Amino acid sequence: MSEMIDVQALPAGATVQEDGSVHYALLRQVTLPATNGGPEKRLEELTFHEPTAGDLIDAGVNGAGANSGLSLLASLTGNKGPVGEKLLRAMSARDYLASQKIIAAFFSDGQTTGQ
Repeated sequence: MSEMIDVQALPAGATVQEDGSVHYALLRQVTLPATNGGPEKRLEELTFHEPTAGDLIDAGVNGAGANSGLSLLASLTGNKGPVGEKLLRAMSARDYLASQKIIAAFFSDGQTTGQ
């Protein structure tokens, strides 16, 4: 299934799973404190599924700005809604940039001949 993604474009720590998804262990865990008596929320890893047309449309990738990138990240990793957005926004910059590389790898055709 790795033929669907440019494995060489993946950052360190990202691995392609048998189903074509990509697993990435965060370099720095994110923890949001408990609110209203609920449990604290943690984010230690992300699993990215292959983007669909619906993911792109919903994220508004034809629009401008980082919000479309955050929306696509949330959609591909299942971290939607206010809590998911807070977790993703609290990621370290290095983890966020690695996540963007993973998303880009789904759209790359790999290295071309002669390069």
